[in-house]
Amino acid sequence: MEESTIKAKYIYYDDTIKTEDFSTFRKIADLFRFINKDLEYNYGDLVAFSKYRDTETYIIGKEDKLIKNPDYSNAGYLTIPYEITKYLDDALGKYSEIEIQYIDLKFDDKFIKENINTKSCKVLERWDWKFSYNYETQELYIDFPNDTKNVFKINKTSSNKILKWYNGSKLDQITFELSYETKKISNDNYEPKLPPTWDIEYNGISSNNLERIKKFILKGPTIDKDKVINSINRKLKNLEYELTEL
Repeated sequence: MEESTIKAKYIYYDDTIKTEDFSTFRKIADLFRFINKDLEYNYGDLVAFSKYRDTETYIIGKEDKLIKNPDYSNAGYLTIPYEITKYLDDALGKYSEIEIQYIDLKFDDKFIKENINTKSCKVLERWDWKFSYNYETQELYIDFPNDTKNVFKINKTSSNKILKWYNGSKLDQITFELSYETKKISNDNYEPKLPPTWDIEYNGISSNNLERIKKFILKGPTIDKDKVINSINRKLKNLEYELTEL
């Protein structure tokens, strides 16, 4: 394991080096030879060759290899990949002084232990869940072994809920479109409470002078179909709404 308490930093920033030169750098020593100067560095530190965000940023990994920012945002923002974080037990702590957007996390990272695990349910290595955290939106992206993936709001989930969702994803699924009408001035939340095995996705809004129509897509195990319909009926009983099976 590498030391997480040593904060990551940019040790070099220069956008005058030509792409054909820095693209040949494989290890940090290649940069030092090019600039004819050695710099102090630690595992996980960064070097940057572009003024535009982090489009040409590299992270120093094992054996001093330079690992290019994979940029999950596709917009030039910094992503710290699993190739780096698998050797850290507190990856977000390591990069707490760096502006990042995405960071991959291993199953027993401090963040997972403190924000996802519960006393009764701890994420296990053998589950083979792949975590990526979006620092800006505070969402956890998870790739599961059965080729499914989902996004979970940190403040609305836990290892128990995620495990229930994952097990539910293996069952026969059903999808609904829900639309309901409210007064335009209303700020009430009419989003129905769903089982943790179900997802709800915002699907647009339309309005006139007095009313607003919101649309959602709901998906989950068919076995919970009646439970979901009853929940919608209770929550929206005083509104005009339509529930359509897709």
